[in-house]
Amino acid sequence: MKKSLVESMKAGKFDPCLSNLYSMAYETYKKGHYIESALINFQLVEIQLRLITHIFAKRIGLTDSTYKKIVEKEDRFFLLINYLDLLKPDNGLSDRLRKLNKERNDFVHGLLFTHQSLVTLNKSLKKFCDESVNLISDLFKLVVENPEKERVN
Repeated sequence: MKKSLVESMKAGKFDPCLSNLYSMAYETYKKGHYIESALINFQLVEIQLRLITHIFAKRIGLTDSTYKKIVEKEDRFFLLINYLDLLKPDNGLSDRLRKLNKERNDFVHGLLFTHQSLVTLNKSLKKFCDESVNLISDLFKLVVENPEKERVN
């Protein structure tokens, strides 16, 4: 029988691609390449958010087909946060996720439209990376520390 996603997360077993992304984010951060690290870390937050919404959707009995139609195909980060709010209203992370999304949008706007230099953004990007890593950890804990049984559809 296949292990549940929660059991895999508890055991620290991730898809090799995710492990590579974590390693790349860490290496770029260590080298001071905060823009690269920020981009990778934001993607990791989004992946973690998707995994967690799927887990909580299963816990409340949402069918896989409904989940796929509504959440899985969603490409707007702010709506993924809204889905988390619907599935786990007391998650305690939504405000931080919304703030992170706003900061990401501000960075992109600053780089592409107002042509701010990376030098002026580096301190903010470093904080963004730190908060991204903290959110990844806290999203992980949200599932692991709330060990409700997953329903089988």
